[in-house]
Amino acid sequence: MAKTLAIHLDEETTQRLRFIGETASLTQDQLLEEAVRSYSREKEQYIRAVQQGREDVRAGRVISHKDLVADLEARLADLD
Repeated sequence: MAKTLAIHLDEETTQRLRFIGETASLTQDQLLEEAVRSYSREKEQYIRAVQQGREDVRAGRVISHKDLVADLEARLADLD
């Protein structure tokens, strides 16, 4: 079910959206819907990754920076 929202944009942003919409043959509604969909998807993915990282820290599923560097250096040495 779609929900109607109202937003207020400054003139610069409005002009930018108008240009993009005209260039891409999209209405402003279509353009804004895609922008919000894309932003919210990316933001949700970021938040979930941070939450997972925090959970990993709490559970002790981490390695030290020193160990990470040593592992990377060993892997790079194997490439030579």
